[in-house]
Amino acid sequence: MMRCFYLVTAVALVTSLTGCSLQHTCSPTCCPLCCEVQGTNPQNEVRDGLSAAQWAARVKGADTWAQQEIILKLASFGPSSLCYAMEWMGSEAPGTRYSGAELARMIGAPASPALPALRTLLHDKQPVVRIGALRALATFAKDDLEAVVKDLARALDAEEWEVRYHATSALAAAGYHAADELPHLEHRSRHDHDSRVRAASAAAFEAIEGDRPADPKARRGHPGN
Repeated sequence: MMRCFYLVTAVALVTSLTGCSLQHTCSPTCCPLCCEVQGTNPQNEVRDGLSAAQWAARVKGADTWAQQEIILKLASFGPSSLCYAMEWMGSEAPGTRYSGAELARMIGAPASPALPALRTLLHDKQPVVRIGALRALATFAKDDLEAVVKDLARALDAEEWEVRYHATSALAAAGYHAADELPHLEHRSRHDHDSRVRAASAAAFEAIEGDRPADPKARRGHPGN
């Protein structure tokens, strides 16, 4: 019993010092401990009688609706469930990668340690996975998004209108960090063949322009003027 206590204590100490989710690919064998000791939730917290680890274990083989329920339950645990999202984003299954991005989206700004994984998903072969990554990144703080603005801008030229549409939201979330992409957004607001993308591009232009430091000489005209 004492040996088990010392082992758990040692693992918890290492995790608190290294940050499990940033140091290795999590798996069900480590995450039941690592995810919960590094987060803000007590290890014995449950949702509908199940811990975060037990909910995460259910994702394998679950259908789309069941996966959505699992994601909602895990998101309710807060940042302590983030390493499950990061594990899923590294999956070979596109649906699981999307679920990882969706969990990061529901966690929101505290999911910023997943930024490198989400950045990788921006270049995924599957459009739905790229959309999931863009939706997640749109919930991050603008300072966290500065490093991925160019990746977001490339998504504006995607073949799929849905990818372009969600790229505008992510760029808008980046605020003034995306100011260099205003001409790109202006072009999309005028010339994209999809009206939804044109409207979203104009809205993103407005959001970024409004977030620029106050300097009348630097301000541009709104698309359509």
